[in-house]
Amino acid sequence: MIKIKTVDEYNQERQRQFQIENPQWRNCNIACGKCGNELLIDMWIILCSDPPQRNVKCDKCGYYGSVLA
Repeated sequence: MIKIKTVDEYNQERQRQFQIENPQWRNCNIACGKCGNELLIDMWIILCSDPPQRNVKCDKCGYYGSVLA
């Protein structure tokens, strides 16, 4: 007999798959102003500013800021 997934099981599986296919932080080809390392950009959140922005961070020195979306 085939086991049918519950709503919670299905949602957890889809969430894991989404996170693998669409990582939250991606390289953005922008150099960190503090250390020169490539910044990572947050692909899941757009800040509701005018103009819209996205968060960026540097894994090397800990810099955190934002860039125009």
